[in-house]
Amino acid sequence: FATFFLLYFVFRMGDGPFQTGWFMESLATQAFVIYVIRTRKLPFIKSRPSAPLFWSTMAAVILGWAVAQTYLGDIFHFVPLPTYAFMSIIALVIVYLVNVEIVKRWFYRNAAVPVTVTP
Repeated sequence: FATFFLLYFVFRMGDGPFQTGWFMESLATQAFVIYVIRTRKLPFIKSRPSAPLFWSTMAAVILGWAVAQTYLGDIFHFVPLPTYAFMSIIALVIVYLVNVEIVKRWFYRNAAVPVTVTP
């Protein structure tokens, strides 16, 4: 809802820029949420992902964002976004991931989920 509101109502983006922004935000949140939900610990600080996981998600987001911002995006009717929209999407992704971490902690604190340890 925040992305939709920001792109459509605040920035008044038309079809092309809206589709581009929505794609970029969706790709990043779907890729990076893996880091939050894969462990009960704090991602990157108390639990580091494997190198293949880290590099594959980074490559997917960087490649997807590059396609959206370059001439290759024309194939998908993407439009390069202005800097303010690009930075706002980065901020939305960060806020989303922080919220997922907060909800995850609340869930594990309040849910009757047994802790299992695998060797």
